[in-house]
Amino acid sequence: MGDLQSVEGISLGANQLTGKIPAELGNLPNLKDLSLDRNRLSGSIPPELGNLPKLWQLDLEGNQLTGAIPPEIGNLSTLRSLILQENRLKGEIPTELANLRNLERAALGGNQFTGCMSRRLKDIISPVAAYQPRVDYCRTEPQPSADKKALIAFYNATDGAKWNDETNWLSTAPIDTWHGVKTDRNGRVVELVLRRNQLSGPIPAIIGDLTGIQVLDLFGNAITGPIPDRIGNLVQLTKLNLSRNGHTGLIPTQLSDLRNLRYLDLGDNYLTGGLPSSIWRLHKLEWLSLRENPLTGSIAPEIGNLKNLEFLNLYHNDLTAEIPPEIGMLSRLKTLDLGANELTGNIPSQMGQMRSLTFLDLGGNQLSGSIPVELAQITALEGLFLAHNLLQGNIPAELGNLTKLNALGFSDNRLTGPIPASFGNLTDLVFLGMQDNQLSGDIPTELSKLRKLETFVFSGNPQLTGCIPAILRSVQYNDVSDNDLPTCGQP
Repeated sequence: MGDLQSVEGISLGANQLTGKIPAELGNLPNLKDLSLDRNRLSGSIPPELGNLPKLWQLDLEGNQLTGAIPPEIGNLSTLRSLILQENRLKGEIPTELANLRNLERAALGGNQFTGCMSRRLKDIISPVAAYQPRVDYCRTEPQPSADKKALIAFYNATDGAKWNDETNWLSTAPIDTWHGVKTDRNGRVVELVLRRNQLSGPIPAIIGDLTGIQVLDLFGNAITGPIPDRIGNLVQLTKLNLSRNGHTGLIPTQLSDLRNLRYLDLGDNYLTGGLPSSIWRLHKLEWLSLRENPLTGSIAPEIGNLKNLEFLNLYHNDLTAEIPPEIGMLSRLKTLDLGANELTGNIPSQMGQMRSLTFLDLGGNQLSGSIPVELAQITALEGLFLAHNLLQGNIPAELGNLTKLNALGFSDNRLTGPIPASFGNLTDLVFLGMQDNQLSGDIPTELSKLRKLETFVFSGNPQLTGCIPAILRSVQYNDVSDNDLPTCGQP
């Protein structure tokens, strides 16, 4: 309907319309009458309705609308009739309605408004019109902070009435008692944490007014739409977690302004485009996760600038090109997951410099060449996954020195040569996967030392000879029966 530029009136009252009022109605510059009364419309009143320069009647009576009256309604300078009665609106009546100097009728009853009205509204709205509960004029002029206005807009935009927990939101209680909100001594919002709280809809641009916020954590909701560019205004942020939502569009380049950011998680969304260079300028980052988005392009050499990074997860994107050798400069990195992409080229030998690494997953790519022996220098490694690539050559015997390993996977490559006898040193191994390669030679009897194994798979290597240590038959998940080799040794 936002394309009907010449329409002057929309009267759809007394039907059975459901769903939300489309924000696109705010794009109708000639609209004079918007009457959607006596339907079953839900959600909040779109602030975009405040963009209608010719509107003289707004009738939303008798619906199931929730949230607060958006202050943008005060922009409707030609409005004569404002009918919002018999809904489920709450919060305080915005002072901005005092700008409606042409208003002749206002009906706001049958809602759940709280607080008091500005005396500036005395000539516009009587307390009777806003009755239930009774709303009187304020003794002193209310001066809602920019933070409070931003929170109210955020509540409206994300369908706050349907949150799992909306305790005190839109009430007259101090905003630091609103669920998920924390303020400092000056009343500025420093934390907004609403994890798994059933938020839906987009993050409004006005979130950029929370300029004192340090933690914004909206993990595990149903938030949609792009990440607003104005998030770059939140320069005090140390933690930003928008993961497991439905965000779309590009990662905003304005993230480069968040120079205090230590934790950034945008994983499990539908973000597109490449990895913006702005991310590599966040030098304080310790945690970075962009997993499970359809992100494309390459990993820039500038990744080596993130010297404080301890966690990096780019799993299951569509990243291409080679892994830059500069990644080896991340000496504090403990977890590196680049699995399930389309990365090509060799595994950089410089990865051997990442001595703090405990988990390395490069599986599910198109990596080629040999396994660099330098990986054996990462003695803290507990998990190493190189499966489902195009790797060739022998498995380095030096990997048997990684005695902290509990999971080791090489399956589905083109590896040749023997299974290193040194793997018998990996006595903490729980998982060992080597199937579907071109390994040859005798299966080393040293594997009988691996008493903690729960998964052992090695089929698809027809050139293996010798016998299978009997203890491997007792491993919980094994494919010993898929091989024709005899058993030897004691179980």
